[in-house]
Amino acid sequence: MPVPSPTLAFLLALVPVTLLAAEPSSTAPARLAPGATTVVRLAPTLGTSVERAVPGRAFARAVDLDAEQRWSDAAALYQDAVNEWTNELRVRPSPALERAVQKAERERQRSTLLASTRPPRGRLEGLRVQVSPLEEGRLLRAKLMVVRAARGRAPPE
Repeated sequence: MPVPSPTLAFLLALVPVTLLAAEPSSTAPARLAPGATTVVRLAPTLGTSVERAVPGRAFARAVDLDAEQRWSDAAALYQDAVNEWTNELRVRPSPALERAVQKAERERQRSTLLASTRPPRGRLEGLRVQVSPLEEGRLLRAKLMVVRAARGRAPPE
């Protein structure tokens, strides 16, 4: 068990530590006794995912194409989603729409990069973009998370 530094112990003794209780319905803070070990579990307050908060036909179709690993087609539909939400943003500005535009643009970039890592058959090998396997894995994980969020499925525990 790690021993806290003397400076940290001194600061904790001077400042009364107060945390919000883990129960979201409780508004009273929980007081921690000095020198006692206390386990506190906090659940973050999560809102609706961007994928589900702002409806968009092009975005939903692009997510379906991501699920099928059709990256180039998905990139084109993500661009359509960016255009659709940008036009709506001009008419009705909102933070949710701004986040949706940013999300669609980021997913378009990911799909474009993934599409460039695997050229269609019959093409020259020189057209392939070199991406490290670790980076490609990160891109694929991000795509998996987008598909799960858009379909309302929780990630595995």
